Amino acid sequence: MTASSWKGVAPASLLGFSLAVSSQVAAGLLLYGGPGFIPALAVILAVVFLSLGAGLAAPPPQGTGERMIEEARRRWLITLLAFTMAAAFAAGWEIFRGFGALGITQAVGLAVLGALPAYTGGRTLGMLAHLSGLEGARGPAFPALAGASAGALVLAYILFPTLSPTAVILICLLAVSAGALVHGLALDDGVRVEPLAGWEGGDGRLEVERWIQASSRQIRVAVREDGRLRVLRTSDGAPVLPEERAVEGDVLRWGPAPGRVLALGLAAGMMGGRLAAPPGGVELTIVDQAPERLERLLQALEWGEVDRVRRLVADPGVFLQRGVGPLAPGGADWIVVDALALGATGASARIPPGGFLRLRELLSPNGILVVLPLEEGEGAESLMERFHGAGKVFDRAALYLGPRGGEEVAGAPPSGGWPRFPMAPGARRGFLVAARSPGIGWPESVEGFLQVPVGS
Repeated sequence: MTASSWKGVAPASLLGFSLAVSSQVAAGLLLYGGPGFIPALAVILAVVFLSLGAGLAAPPPQGTGERMIEEARRRWLITLLAFTMAAAFAAGWEIFRGFGALGITQAVGLAVLGALPAYTGGRTLGMLAHLSGLEGARGPAFPALAGASAGALVLAYILFPTLSPTAVILICLLAVSAGALVHGLALDDGVRVEPLAGWEGGDGRLEVERWIQASSRQIRVAVREDGRLRVLRTSDGAPVLPEERAVEGDVLRWGPAPGRVLALGLAAGMMGGRLAAPPGGVELTIVDQAPERLERLLQALEWGEVDRVRRLVADPGVFLQRGVGPLAPGGADWIVVDALALGATGASARIPPGGFLRLRELLSPNGILVVLPLEEGEGAESLMERFHGAGKVFDRAALYLGPRGGEEVAGAPPSGGWPRFPMAPGARRGFLVAARSPGIGWPESVEGFLQVPVGS
């Protein structure tokens, strides 16, 4: 069992263990204090089950991010207080021997020993179920029932013959404390995934999620298309992935001001919106099978204001191959191509035949072309082989390649980044930059990516 899996199972198991043991102790004390075994047992079980059900039916935690984590901590604290009250009441029962013979004390005992722990425990289990969106965490039903079964057997064969009821409930209190601690560790280690928005149409489903890592307080916004990660940004739209940081932080300064931006594909449309954010008559043209989703996404996330958005409904690969669309030659200062719109992964993406000629035609004399994200697998066809055509068409072209098995992305749910990450063993990231004119010298390295010129 991995660290993330046991942290997801242990809190519910420990809570179930404690609820079962405390309920048995409550039944033992209350049944011992009065006549009528079957009727009394029925009343006790009915109250415990009803209280547990009421706790499970309580409204789930409200809010997002830090507020939800604080609500989880508050529910654990209330559950701990309930078990502390039960231990204090059990101690009083043992000290004052005639305590349990009174009807009023039996009623209070049923509430404190049975109903209150069951209700607060149910609320905490409901919270665990609601937070099962945390990657690596399982639903609490089976762990809680398994823990309850273990608690029933442990009490009957180990604890009951040797310990007093008060000591047993104190052990339950320790178990609940351990469950709260483990759950806190799981929240700190894991990544909480919260849905923000979604659009569905004939071309698939687009989902926007917030990824929250409690330990570092990192908040990322992820965009998935049919389950595939296409965009990952900070909450204010800044790039997270290394190749995008390199393009927006450095490559952007190499060419003209992005007055006219042509974006091919989903992730390119998002980056194009960021490149076109400075005001002043900026025009963004989006080429995608459903460009209206991109425009709606840019507006919803408010990552930049674009004065004019032109939408061209076309498959980016078909657009490059057949020259579809009423775009004028030299009409783009910047062209950003989303490689994942041309292949299933960055390792399989390639520009279709005639695509580089089409891109050169559309690029202004001083413009810049960027193709990303690219990936080169170990032992597979190299990026140089796949994109050597750029060197034959453009006056200047270069691949920027990262180290093999290079930087992974922190603060992401396990297996949640395909096809952008994690990379295959021995693979490396990269991106292509090309220009119609040589211009000024490009740096040898950008954000850890080393330049490899693409010759003719």
